[in-house]
This record gives sequence, C-alpha cells and structure tokens, in this order.
Amino acid sequence: LLGVDTDRDSIAEPAAQGGQVHLTRGARRLTFTYTGVDLRDSDAIRFEYRLDGVDDDWIFAGNAREATYTRVGPGRHTFRVRATGAGGVPSTSVSTLEVVVPPLFHETGAFYLAIALATASLMWGVVRFRMRDAQRRERVLQRAVAERTASLGEALRTVASQADQLRTLDEAK
Repeated sequence: LLGVDTDRDSIAEPAAQGGQVHLTRGARRLTFTYTGVDLRDSDAIRFEYRLDGVDDDWIFAGNAREATYTRVGPGRHTFRVRATGAGGVPSTSVSTLEVVVPPLFHETGAFYLAIALATASLMWGVVRFRMRDAQRRERVLQRAVAERTASLGEALRTVASQADQLRTLDEAK
C-alpha cells in the first residue's frame, strides 16, 4: 500500500500500483507513506525508496514507513518503493506512484514570455527615449549654429562696413 500527504491537503486514499496523484498548485512538501506485508514478521521488513527526478539513487529507509520531501519541483515524478522481507528476500515488484506537481505561475513558460516581452518593451522604450533626446539635442545645436552663423554674418557685415568707412575716410584725407 502506498499513499501521499502534502502540505496543502491530504490525499487519504492509498494509490494502487502505478497510480497517479495530481497535487494542488503550490503543494511542494510531500510525505509518502507505505507498508508491506510479511506474514512471518512484518516488523522485520526493510524498505528502500526513491523519487525520480529528485533522488539519484535508492535511499535505504530501514523499517521506516514514511518518506518526506520538501521543495519538490514542478513536473511528473515517480515515487518508487521496494521491500526486503524478514528472511532477506527482496520483493519481486516495485510499488510506484506518479505525482504530478503543477508549476507555480513564475515557473511557467507564459511567465518567462511575459518577462521577455516586458524586457524587450523596456529596452525599446529606452532606445526610443535616447533617440528622441538625441534628435532634440540636434535641433538645439542646429538652432545655436544658425544663430551663431547669423551673428557672425552680421559681425562680418559690420566689419566690412567699417572697413569701407575707414577706406573712404583714408581716401578723403
């Protein structure tokens, strides 16, 4: 027999061999309970378990009949448990339970797409702002150059006029 309990809700019914449990969104702490039957000495049964995608190898649990995992990531995980009887004879079958852990919003592709779009929009806004600012500075500089050119032209005309007056006075002398 194999069952699972989460930090959000309890799943009371034991799952049959190869069963599947869908957790509620946000449930990340899992406690699996399991047992085995040995008519000679059920207290002498030893267990090993693993959660695919979390454990790299089998974990020896001794005669403990519970396995707890915290912070289980999203996805499909298969919990496997196998027993060794009192005489040291391993069970011929492995009990399994598939657990589906739904992702939180920030773990979904939609969230990453939203972040990418927001980043692209922000970058586009910054580039657009900088381009507008550069165009504004260009217009200010063009106006300043035009004013300076006009004032220099006026100064040149004034100097030329004064030079003509000086020549005229010089010739009159």
